[in-house]
Amino acid sequence: MAPTTTAPPNIFLGIALFLACLTAESHSVILPETIEPPRTFSSPHLAFTAPGDMAELNNLDGQAIWPTDQAYDMARRPWQTFYKCNAYPGVIVEVASDNDVILTLQFAQTRGLRVTVRNGGHSYAGISRTTGVVLDVQRLATTTVQSSPAGPLATVGAGQINIGAYYNLSQFNLSIPAGGCPSVGISGLTLGGGFGVLSRLSGLTSDQVTQIKAVIRDPDTESFKSVVITAESSDYRDLFYAFRGGMGGNYGVVTEWTYRTTPVHYVLTSEYEFNLTLYRNDSTSRMRVLEGIQTFMSWADSTENTTYCEMSISTEPLSRKGNVDYSGGPSADDGKGQLAEAFIVETMCVCDGSSCDRCRDGAIELHNQLANFSTDITNYKSVLPNGTQVAWDRQIWKIAGCESLYNSALRRGSSLDDLVRTCAAADQSTRVGRGPHNRKKSLFMPQHPTNNDLSRLLTWFDDFAKNIVADSYTAANVEFYYWGGALATPPSYATESPWDHRDQKWLVHITGRFPDEAPPRVIGQVYFALSDLHMLLTKPLTSTG
Repeated sequence: MAPTTTAPPNIFLGIALFLACLTAESHSVILPETIEPPRTFSSPHLAFTAPGDMAELNNLDGQAIWPTDQAYDMARRPWQTFYKCNAYPGVIVEVASDNDVILTLQFAQTRGLRVTVRNGGHSYAGISRTTGVVLDVQRLATTTVQSSPAGPLATVGAGQINIGAYYNLSQFNLSIPAGGCPSVGISGLTLGGGFGVLSRLSGLTSDQVTQIKAVIRDPDTESFKSVVITAESSDYRDLFYAFRGGMGGNYGVVTEWTYRTTPVHYVLTSEYEFNLTLYRNDSTSRMRVLEGIQTFMSWADSTENTTYCEMSISTEPLSRKGNVDYSGGPSADDGKGQLAEAFIVETMCVCDGSSCDRCRDGAIELHNQLANFSTDITNYKSVLPNGTQVAWDRQIWKIAGCESLYNSALRRGSSLDDLVRTCAAADQSTRVGRGPHNRKKSLFMPQHPTNNDLSRLLTWFDDFAKNIVADSYTAANVEFYYWGGALATPPSYATESPWDHRDQKWLVHITGRFPDEAPPRVIGQVYFALSDLHMLLTKPLTSTG
C-alpha cells in the first residue's frame, strides 16, 4: 500500500508556484493506480503522537519531530500563516540524506499515510501541509560549483532557498534565474518552472536543469530507491521531462538539482515611483497615469533580453499608528483614513562584464520618457537618471528584500554566511505571527492591457481603498512582470518540458495583505476583492480567444 498524496492545484494557483514569493514548495510521491483511502482521525493530531512503535524513523541522519516535541509547534507551521490553524501533521521528518527519504516513504507506505514534501512551506494553495507525514528537505541545502564543457554547473540540494543559492553562487560571479523571496525553496520553484530577474536572459529555472537526483517508487518491487536522472536517461527520460516545470507533484522526491549557470558581475538598476494619492479626484491626472503606464509597456517592448522589467500599482494605509479597530471607520488619530497609492517601475539590466554602457542607454531613454509625466502626477521620484551600477553580490540582497540587513552587516563586520540565515528568518517571521497574511492570485496576459483595462484596474483600486483599506490596515498591489526573451524562446540547450506559457506578454501577480488579528469580515473582503480583480483582468484573455 503506497502513501497517498495531495491533488495538484488548479492552473492559476499553479502559476504562483514558480514566482519569487509565490512559489508553492511541495511535491508528492508517485502512486499505483489503486490505493487505499488515507486514515482519518477525530483529532487534528494523528493517532501516533508517541513514537514508540516507529522504529523506521529511529535511524535517521536527520530528525523526526512529533506532536509531543517542543519543536513541533514551530516546525508544523507553513510560511503562509493563513493555513497555520489546520496544519497539524502526525510527524515532520527533516531528512538529511537520500536514505532518510527512503525510510520516511517506507514508514508512510506501511501505514497508508499521506506524504507532503516541503521545502520552504510557501504554498499559497496550502499544499505543503497534511495530517499525515511532512517530509521536510530543508537540511539538504548544499551548493557546489564544478566545471564542465558547457560551462560552470551548480549542484544544489533540494532544501536550498533562493537567498542561499544566490549568495553561494555570487561568490563565483554566477547565478541561476531564481526567485525574489529569500526563503522560498529552490525545489518548489524549479518544479513549477521557475521565474526570476534573470529569466528574460537565461529562461526558466527549470530550463537550466541538467541532472536530477530523486527518490522514486519502483513499481515492480513497491520499494523506494534513489536514482540519477538526465535527459539521456533511457529509463527515466519521462521523469526528466516532468520534473522540469510539470508542477510539484506525484513523480518522486527530488533531493538534488544540477543547473547550468549564468555569469553575472554587475547590473544597472532603475526605479521610478509616482504617488497616485490625488489622481482619483482629477480626471486629467488619471489619464496621464494611464499614458505613463502605456509608455513603460511600449518601452519594455524595445528592451533586450538582458533587461528585467516590472511595474506595480499598490494601495495601503499611509499611517499604521494607533490601535486597529475593525468595528467601525477610522478614528481621528490613527491615520487609517489616509491612503498611499503608487505606480512603481523597476528595471534591472545585466551588464557586459563590468561595462554597463549598453544598459545605461536604455535607462536614460526610459527616464526621459517617464519624466514627461512628472509634472502631472504628484510626487514623482527616481534614482539617478542614468541608473545605478551595482555589483551582483550586493544586488542579490536587494532582490531578496534584505538590503538594510546587508548594510547593517557590513557596518558591523558580520559574516555574510550568517546574513543568509538572518535574511531568511526575517522572511519567515510570518510563521510566528509577526507578519501580514497574504492572499495571492496570478494570471498571464498575451498582450498589453488596453487603456480601458488599466482604467478598470485603477477603479478597482479606488473601490478597494474606499471599502477595505481605509478601515482595516489591509493593503493590495498588482505586479506586472514583462515576459519575452528566453522565457518565450528557450535557450538552445533547454530540452523539451511541460511548461506551456511561453507565448505571453505579462505575468500578473495580485496580492492582498491583512494583519494577523483581522476578523473573518476583513479576510472575506480581501479574498472576494482579489477574485473580482482576477476576473476583471482575465476578460481580455477570453475576449481575444
